[in-house]
Amino acid sequence: MEKITAITNGLISENSLQLIRAFPNPVSEFLFLEGAEVINDNRISVEVTDISGKKLGNAQVISRDSGRGIEWKWESGFFLLKISTENQPLKVIKVIAEK
Repeated sequence: MEKITAITNGLISENSLQLIRAFPNPVSEFLFLEGAEVINDNRISVEVTDISGKKLGNAQVISRDSGRGIEWKWESGFFLLKISTENQPLKVIKVIAEK
């Protein structure tokens, strides 16, 4: 498995990204993201691709009373979320959507 690192507050953290998770999975309306300080960073970006890697769009991370995440606007299927900050890739998460 490829080693992934993140820069948080100017420090590199290799293990914090292992804790990033997305739920519920399968998703229908809102996908919560949690587990690392970078999720709370307003500079985080989430690119959504289909399973073949074709870019479908970007998702804006928003805050709700129950946590941070993205509004799911894509149809049913298998997807990859490419999470990054300031153009530095952080993690890829597989997601199943059921509409």
